[in-house]
Amino acid sequence: MSNPSIEDLIETKEEGEAKYVRVDKVLFKCFLTEGKIYPLHRNYNVNPDVFTNGETYVVDDQGRNNYSLFMLCKSTLLK
Repeated sequence: MSNPSIEDLIETKEEGEAKYVRVDKVLFKCFLTEGKIYPLHRNYNVNPDVFTNGETYVVDDQGRNNYSLFMLCKSTLLK
């Protein structure tokens, strides 16, 4: 999947409708790049009462599933 142009995307506050996330500021080391847009992935093998749209994660710069993005970075959801 190619990195989309920011002009093609719009911001959203709803995590369920977001398809991408832009990392605005890395607050703690988490192997993500500031300013980069990452596609969002969802893990549906979790408790549906807690994660109604699946648990959201990105694949970080080391190729690993990163579930801590929203705790370790300031970010913007995009659709």
